[in-house]
Amino acid sequence: VRTAPDGAAGLAVLRAWRPDAVVLDVVMPEVDGYELACSLREARPGLPVVFMSGYGDQEFRRQPLGAAQSFLQKPLSPDALVRAVGEVMNGKRS
Repeated sequence: VRTAPDGAAGLAVLRAWRPDAVVLDVVMPEVDGYELACSLREARPGLPVVFMSGYGDQEFRRQPLGAAQSFLQKPLSPDALVRAVGEVMNGKRS
């Protein structure tokens, strides 16, 4: 697991490390989660992504990134996060 304080730092971390999946907040300073996911998907089109947000998912759902993604509404339980990561890694969408 790697963490970053914002989207720009996250992009730098993820360029230097090849994760099996990423968990991104939709709203982040510098580069938001959607922009970060788009940048990552250019290099790794099938990269599984779990988005989370304290805001509703209506705007997010208008900008799909493919099957290997999921959206979790905050607050969320650790079990929900683990389940969502497992699902996107197995090619399911939630």
